[in-house]
Amino acid sequence: MDSKRGGDDSIERYLLRSIQEELGKKWKEREDKKGISKDPHLKIELSKLPSHWIQAIYRQLGYIEETDKKEQIHCITHILSNKKFLKKVLVELSRSSLFIIKYLLSRGGWGTFQTLSRQANTDESDDGWWWVDDPPSSPLGQLRVRGLVFVGRAPVKNRLYKIAVIPRELRRVLSEILPEVYRLKDAREKRTGQRKYFSPLDEENYLDLIEEIKNYFKKYVDDSLMLKETQVIKFIKSLKQKGVPFEEIDQAWEDIQCFIDFIQYFSFGKSSLEDFKTWDFSHLVLKFIPQEYGETTLTYEEVRRILHNIAELYKNMKQRGEIVSDTEIQKAISHIIREDGKINRIPTPPAKGPEILLKVSVPGSKKYIYFTNNDLWSTIVLHLQYNEDWESMLSDLEEKNTYENKIIDARQKKENLLKLRGKMKECKATPYNLLCYLKPDRREIEKATKWFYKKKFIQG
Repeated sequence: MDSKRGGDDSIERYLLRSIQEELGKKWKEREDKKGISKDPHLKIELSKLPSHWIQAIYRQLGYIEETDKKEQIHCITHILSNKKFLKKVLVELSRSSLFIIKYLLSRGGWGTFQTLSRQANTDESDDGWWWVDDPPSSPLGQLRVRGLVFVGRAPVKNRLYKIAVIPRELRRVLSEILPEVYRLKDAREKRTGQRKYFSPLDEENYLDLIEEIKNYFKKYVDDSLMLKETQVIKFIKSLKQKGVPFEEIDQAWEDIQCFIDFIQYFSFGKSSLEDFKTWDFSHLVLKFIPQEYGETTLTYEEVRRILHNIAELYKNMKQRGEIVSDTEIQKAISHIIREDGKINRIPTPPAKGPEILLKVSVPGSKKYIYFTNNDLWSTIVLHLQYNEDWESMLSDLEEKNTYENKIIDARQKKENLLKLRGKMKECKATPYNLLCYLKPDRREIEKATKWFYKKKFIQG
């Protein structure tokens, strides 16, 4: 009886939490629809906010004394007028949040969500209503919970639009300190966590990490890989010599490990790390890592960290004369990591067909099988249009090689299909396995269909 009652309590708690979340979402939407001036006063806008939001802002700015809403608003307006304090607040914010401030200031202190969302990250979907217990974490939410930006609806060209606005009292001071804030942030990131020594525990963990790297290369990395164990260990040691904290060194190894896995899958046609292009790095952070490790889409800060750690590896190897250029990774950073807090995808040049997409090891041997774009397109058509009936597809290619309604280059496509069936048999894979791994999107599926019927077969 007791256990059943416990189960009922669990369900009740879940339902209550769901109702609270749904109500919170509606209350926040209602709050964001309230009217607001495009040139508002800080004190007036604060007075319009719910009491628990004021309490959250009060705490975020460092106050802990219990007091009423009126006194909290007085403290908030007072502390935000202090240029030195405001500078400290901004340095702690993400670059995505800083860009929103920079953008709004460039527009006179306010902007509609319609225009702002095209320039910056305005997604607040993970931000809730209960700011005291669960402060907003989005770039815009981080500004709102510090009283730097307010949201509401205002008339723009005879229509009401949702806008984000900086109070008039803060605009001048923010404009004055923002360039210095960026300089301080750059300087901090260059010397992040520098210190002169490791603790005994750090030293022990560091030695374990070096052994972990050696074991990883021994167990999982092909001897022919263009990035060697010794090169990675030299890089890790260089971070320690710079005084980088162990936690960041450990994270750097984790990021480099992802890069090594990526190289092992996509190094065909490349003889050096310098052969990886900007679009390869884009594929690494936007598709490979989320897909390979079951992650959700990487955040702006995560993408930035991973690319910068890889760039540091390249820089270290360049300094030792092991590579000549790190141009492509530097270009990738400047093109993928946008100043506005958004991540830019660099498209891979249009595939022609013979480009290798995937390297698969043959079970029980050291042999590898290579799958190309031609193979992917054939597999898509085989799976979706022929329900993986090889003979039916081969038959169509044979017939439509001569019929009036013929498939372009049917003979070559048939030969490739026969080779593809042999490859799959050898590595014990199915068409479905291949598609599950490569995950073609709608555009790729449309391209495959068009290629099968109307495009020429290009051989490598």
